[in-house]
Amino acid sequence: MGTRFLDCISLLYNEGLRIANIINDKSLATYVPVGTTCASACSFMFFAGNPKVAHGPLGVHQFYVEDDKEKVAIGKVQKLQQQEEGRSLGFLQ
Repeated sequence: MGTRFLDCISLLYNEGLRIANIINDKSLATYVPVGTTCASACSFMFFAGNPKVAHGPLGVHQFYVEDDKEKVAIGKVQKLQQQEEGRSLGFLQ
């Protein structure tokens, strides 16, 4: 159908999912050209593409904490957040 060129590093979570849904529904290809970056919620749009090609950096979120005490508290939130991310991306497959 068409190709969506992606170049963004900041987008609201819900907007990224909304656009990803459109890309998925229309079976659009996604492409991250050299010299551009697709990060954060932009990655939802990238993963929705079929096919998808990235020649520029593709960034997704990951929690990281050095303090052992904070790891325990954040670990619970991280687990829930990653489960939600998995469910959100699951509908795109």
